Amino acid sequence: MFEEIRLYMMDRFYHMLQKAEKWESVVCPAAIKKMNKFGEDLRNWNVNPSGPSIFEAKNGLEGYVVNLQSRVCSCKLWDISGIPCVHAQCAILFTGQDPVHFISEWFNVDRVKAIYANKILPVNGRNLWPKTSYIKPLPPLARRMSGRPTLKRKRHVTESQDKYSQNKMKVTGIGRTIQCKNCL
Repeated sequence: MFEEIRLYMMDRFYHMLQKAEKWESVVCPAAIKKMNKFGEDLRNWNVNPSGPSIFEAKNGLEGYVVNLQSRVCSCKLWDISGIPCVHAQCAILFTGQDPVHFISEWFNVDRVKAIYANKILPVNGRNLWPKTSYIKPLPPLARRMSGRPTLKRKRHVTESQDKYSQNKMKVTGIGRTIQCKNCL
């Protein structure tokens, strides 16, 4: 299992680094795609400024407080994901800035490249491992389980357990030919 995980991680690190080299923007494309999904109903929200960096985004009876300086929205989606929610995007666009610059630095292409820059080194196969003088590990010894052993056979679910059970199907010997052991 560990060998499969190691091989998977080696392959993932290599392919993610190759993919990150092709990105042309400052932020990874998945974060931009998610931000666009958050801002689908952007035109329905109205923004009321309360100061240079504090705004209230309203849509009918809904209202959320957005603080651009501390990058916080009262819906908590921006805090959890690191990507501006629809309320924050409205406030950012109201100030005339680009919402991409407000995405968390964890989604920067340079940060992603630094994460996947570390490499997992390959390992030689078993045939090249050094031989040791240690005894090979053996499977555990079979042990007798505690408690009284069962003497009755375990019945199938279609067989009745006793005369009071709901299922009246019984396995019987009717229809079989019985032979004598002595004279056959």
